[in-house]
Amino acid sequence: MKQKLFLMLLAGMFSAIHAQQLSREQLRKRLFFPDFLQEVQDAARRPAANAYYRLDSIVYMDYDATSGSYTTSQKDHFGWYIKRNVSYIPYSWDPSANAYTHNQEWLYSYVNIQSDDLSEVLVRYDLGSGIVDYFRLRHQYDSQGRLTDYFGDYYDYSTGQIENYDNDHFVYSGNNTKPDWDYYKLYDASQSAYIDYARVHYISYNSNGILEQAQIDLWDSSSSSWVPAMKLTRTFSGGDIVSEVEQNWDDTSSSWVNSERETYSYSTSGNQKTIEMVAQSWNSTSGSWENNDKVITVININNNKVLSIENYSWDSGSWLGQVKWDYTYSGNIVRLEYTEWDNTAGTWKSGPTYMGEYAYNINIPATDLLIPKKYTGLYAFYDEISSDGLSWEDIRKDPFPYALNTVSHYYRNDPSQPWELRRTDFYYYNNTLDVENPQMLAHKLYPNPTKGSVRIHVQAGTFEFRLYDMTGKMIFTGHYSNNEEIHLPELEKGIYPYQVITSEGVISGKIVHR
Repeated sequence: MKQKLFLMLLAGMFSAIHAQQLSREQLRKRLFFPDFLQEVQDAARRPAANAYYRLDSIVYMDYDATSGSYTTSQKDHFGWYIKRNVSYIPYSWDPSANAYTHNQEWLYSYVNIQSDDLSEVLVRYDLGSGIVDYFRLRHQYDSQGRLTDYFGDYYDYSTGQIENYDNDHFVYSGNNTKPDWDYYKLYDASQSAYIDYARVHYISYNSNGILEQAQIDLWDSSSSSWVPAMKLTRTFSGGDIVSEVEQNWDDTSSSWVNSERETYSYSTSGNQKTIEMVAQSWNSTSGSWENNDKVITVININNNKVLSIENYSWDSGSWLGQVKWDYTYSGNIVRLEYTEWDNTAGTWKSGPTYMGEYAYNINIPATDLLIPKKYTGLYAFYDEISSDGLSWEDIRKDPFPYALNTVSHYYRNDPSQPWELRRTDFYYYNNTLDVENPQMLAHKLYPNPTKGSVRIHVQAGTFEFRLYDMTGKMIFTGHYSNNEEIHLPELEKGIYPYQVITSEGVISGKIVHR
């Protein structure tokens, strides 16, 4: 849960942090950065060297039970250059125009096109008055490929420009791959410099590389010194976490005082392992811990698959259920059922009211699949719980053995009613490394080789043209009509990848510049 929330902090999504006003929740998310970063990097680099199936698009279709047919709803399209995800565009269907439309796009650049290290993420929006660069995430790495700086730049409505906002500077010791320090700074336009605001000291890690201790200090400009703010302490037993305690610094007593705690207990029966986590808050008046929430997770030890997740909240001296997720696995099908708590009966309802059915393509093993940065990258954005009730955390708990084929969403208002199919998500892949959509090859770009300009003809009639350098960075873009002359920027001799984006899809190719 913490990692999922931290995604929003890193991406700075639409609710910028005001200078000198970081909330306690925003601060505490920074404590968990090393665990989060490692998990993200592992996911981003999961595909084997010979992976070549790429997720091209996800089409979301609403189902009408009366007519027994699907209607187009939305689409996510992922652009690629060889094995690197270079763009993500979410489309909405416009029935009046009978076409897909979009008002945002995510563009990814890399330090080297052979590397998974992002150099820049640029998110562009059409705000009605034209397309603007809404926010930009820049990265710098050291000689060992470790992230040393992350810069967040955001659109300023007052100036109409993208402006510097914040910077994370990470410090490592020796050959460690996890940072020892994270210095968080906010940009001060009056000084044209990034000014210290907070720092996190990742004090120690256990033998498995999981963070054990961390402390946040805040910069006090009046005394020009760091002052303590928060502290995290974890304990482990046999590799399992036993407790996680957060404390705040009390200026009055000049000491650490308890704030929040999570305790974990484990039990095993046959091939099932049950993990119970209880979250508590410290009551300074009574000097004791008070219950808040509880999560009970059951996993299959043999294959490490989640079997169920139950969520409870503490109310008037007893635990009340909130929601329960049950997973079942059969061949290439995974079913996820959502059951609510019956407050009157004081128990779970007799059956689920939501079911997600995940069907996998057994011809594409996960090891052969290239997954977009949208789904594994540091800069993705996910709601706490999506509209269909499925959280990103839940998805990650299922180690996909194959590529997803379809996800069907069923609902019912009462467990006694039959299931009603509402929507199906269709996943499309391709294994052509140089062309986004093989069916879109009916286009013409000429002359090629070129000395400075080209013309393009596509079936759709109008298109956006994007040109990249060999690192994957976009160096030129523009909107054109069929056969309109495109004047390229000054280029050195060489080969340049390009994309042609139309209402029907995305085409990729290469231009040879003489």
